[in-house]
Amino acid sequence: MISVIVPIYKVEKYLPACVDSILNSTYKDIEVILVDDGSPDGCGAICDRYAEKDSRVRVIHQPNQGVSAARNAGLDAAKGEYIMLVDGDDLIHPQSLERHVKALESGDYDYSVSYIVPVDEEESARLIQLPMGDTIQTRVIEYEEYVRSMFNMSIDMTHFGNANNKLYKRSFLGDMRFKKMHVEDLEWCNRQCLKMKKIIMIEEGLYFWVQHHTSATHDDMFPIHNINCFATCLAEIPEDKSLQKTMCLEFLFKKIINYRYEMRNTPHLKAAMECGYENYKKSISHFRHCDLSWAKKSMLLAFYHMPALYSTYRNLRALPYKLKLMKS
Repeated sequence: MISVIVPIYKVEKYLPACVDSILNSTYKDIEVILVDDGSPDGCGAICDRYAEKDSRVRVIHQPNQGVSAARNAGLDAAKGEYIMLVDGDDLIHPQSLERHVKALESGDYDYSVSYIVPVDEEESARLIQLPMGDTIQTRVIEYEEYVRSMFNMSIDMTHFGNANNKLYKRSFLGDMRFKKMHVEDLEWCNRQCLKMKKIIMIEEGLYFWVQHHTSATHDDMFPIHNINCFATCLAEIPEDKSLQKTMCLEFLFKKIINYRYEMRNTPHLKAAMECGYENYKKSISHFRHCDLSWAKKSMLLAFYHMPALYSTYRNLRALPYKLKLMKS
């Protein structure tokens, strides 16, 4: 059985579509745990109506404590051999659970991962109706590739640093629980890397991330929360996981430097500089033990201490594109 855990807070408009997408799955051996995290709108009543209509639905009502506490309540209550997390304003494809189970049971894997598809509401209604082929496109990913994919600035980070697009073996998770913090998904995935051996990647878009202006990633403070999260991840990684520590450290400094540059002509510059300085103090000692080349260490430290140098570097990188625009 799969336990699908849905943390719920202020998603009244989106919740019915989310729950329907789970209950309409082609894989039927499921329990859906709806965790009403003290939502002040009609979410609690919607949850109760679903529980009355479908015996597979269980509802937990609790005072508002945040998404981590809601997910943890679901994890504590889950009875399934497998665990999936779905946010209350997102959707999954009807064949998502079935394909995850088939992929996960095809070998000795810790969990399975699918692509996340960012969509608007209208597009999600169309995509969720598209049938999948008979053959599941998969590939095996081991620790090193996973780490390199999670700590980069490409779309790979969305897939590998998110908790929602995965089917976990309960035996793998054990007593792992979410920490109460901002950008909790990334920190959760960082700890998973410390214990994973290999996973299976389903190269299909099975999880639909519905975009709207109230999403956490549209919060002005999100970049600061993101940087703080990487600093937390860095502190969690033991010295014997040198690749993971090195990748995290490099990414953290790139985030600090780039965010300060992006905020240089905005009211957020002071906050960006304070965030950068605090995390610089926390993280600078890790440079002694990481596997970064001296050239890369020197570049990162130079860009941090000399913002004007980084601005010049960015301008030079953008020059060919600007020249191309001038010619066209």
